[in-house]
Amino acid sequence: MLNVHFERHLNAQYIRLTRLNSIRGFSEFYGKQHKVVTLDYALPFLYPDLAIGSLVYLKRIIGNAFYDNAWGQAYISTENGIDISNKSYSSVGIELTCDLHFLRLYNLVRMGYRGGYNLNNSNFFHNFIVGFDISMLYGNNFN
Repeated sequence: MLNVHFERHLNAQYIRLTRLNSIRGFSEFYGKQHKVVTLDYALPFLYPDLAIGSLVYLKRIIGNAFYDNAWGQAYISTENGIDISNKSYSSVGIELTCDLHFLRLYNLVRMGYRGGYNLNNSNFFHNFIVGFDISMLYGNNFN
C-alpha cells in the first residue's frame, strides 16, 4: 500500500505537532510543512486457528515490510530563537504481528514486533505493537 500525505501550517506563531502518521523510527516531529510517503507490503504468513484453552485464540500471523520517507521544514532552536530548516526522515523495516482473541471475546487484538533501521541516524529501532479492533462499538465489522 502506498500512502502520500501533505500538511502545512499557515500560522507560524505556534509550534504544533504534525497530524500526519509519524514516521516509524522517529518520535513526533514539529514543523511548518511536511510531505510523507509510506510504502507497505503486508501479507498473511499463516492461519493457524490455534486455541490455547479458553484464554487465547490465535487467528492469523501477518508479515509487513515498510519504507517511510518524509521531507519538511522543521523548527530548529538557535541562539537567536527559532529558525526553520529543511529536514528529511527515512526508515525501513519489518513488522510481524498476530491477530488474537482473548477470553473468547469477539473483539480482535493485534500484537506484534516492529524492527527497523533509521536511515538518517544509521541505527536500529525496535517496538512492541498493540492494536484493538473497536469496530463493533460503531456497528461495523471489517473482518
